[in-house]
Amino acid sequence: MQELNLAEVSVIALAPQPGLRRTLRDLMLSVGLVNFHDFETLDRLRAALGEQTPDLIMLALDYERDPVCELIRDIRRARIAQNPYLVILTLTWNADHLTVNEAIVAGADDIITMPLSIGMLRDRIVNMIENRKEFVVTATYVGPDRRPSSRQVFGLAEAGTTPVPNSLRYKATGDESAAAMPEAIRGTERRLAQQRIHQLAKRLSHLASDMKEHALHYPANPVRPESADELDGLLAQISVHAVFTNAVHLPDLAASMERMAAEIRQSYHLDTRVFELLELHGLAIRAALKEGGGGDAARLTTRALNEAAQFFAPGDRPHPLARRA
Repeated sequence: MQELNLAEVSVIALAPQPGLRRTLRDLMLSVGLVNFHDFETLDRLRAALGEQTPDLIMLALDYERDPVCELIRDIRRARIAQNPYLVILTLTWNADHLTVNEAIVAGADDIITMPLSIGMLRDRIVNMIENRKEFVVTATYVGPDRRPSSRQVFGLAEAGTTPVPNSLRYKATGDESAAAMPEAIRGTERRLAQQRIHQLAKRLSHLASDMKEHALHYPANPVRPESADELDGLLAQISVHAVFTNAVHLPDLAASMERMAAEIRQSYHLDTRVFELLELHGLAIRAALKEGGGGDAARLTTRALNEAAQFFAPGDRPHPLARRA
């Protein structure tokens, strides 16, 4: 193992109890972490994250677990802190299934069961420096890839992984490729946004297929409210994350799909071709995000937008009952 220099590593910790603060201070000094600040309350720690950019954050889970996990989610989604990829270690005396699962789903890098020793702390930090997991993103999660061998994570299969900036590694080893520079953070945000939109578009295509089958079987009640709500949610998320990508076709495709969603919500005589168009748009989005997809993406996008324009052209659609006959 290479020699690590932890003197420049910046650490902040949430430690509400005086005894825990003393313990963490002693342990961090013992492993060479001399640049640290601890906070008694979550509000003070949140305020500090707006003013400084730590390389490592340690959070006591047993102090208001749900707000602590919400803080982790806020960090990972770049709602707070300048670096959403800082290393997050959580501490708990009660490593029950619920506590561990909450921390994992929030996006923590590691869950440490107390009591904590010098050797354990050093081992966990070294692991974050040398073997940190790449990140995975889905419609509902962003954080370290914890998929089992089945390759499933939070209900979505085969989501790709992305290496993220690791300023802890940079400070400890001098590896400049791990530095959390603004351009590196923006590039990572773009790659993760593309992965998330890819998953959203995949789900959109499956949902459109399911909605079409339901509409064909139940023409008197063609759209289930929960399906319409999910569709609206998927389109809203695609629009939000599209701004972080450089896929030029996404805005037009997103606008076209919004028009289809309005048609599904408002039409008294639903034309089931709208679901086929949604499937096609989902396929075009995934092609647009694929590296080197250029020509195929342009063709699929043109086809999707042209077919949508024809679908909405006045007088283009025959009566829906005649089409089902």
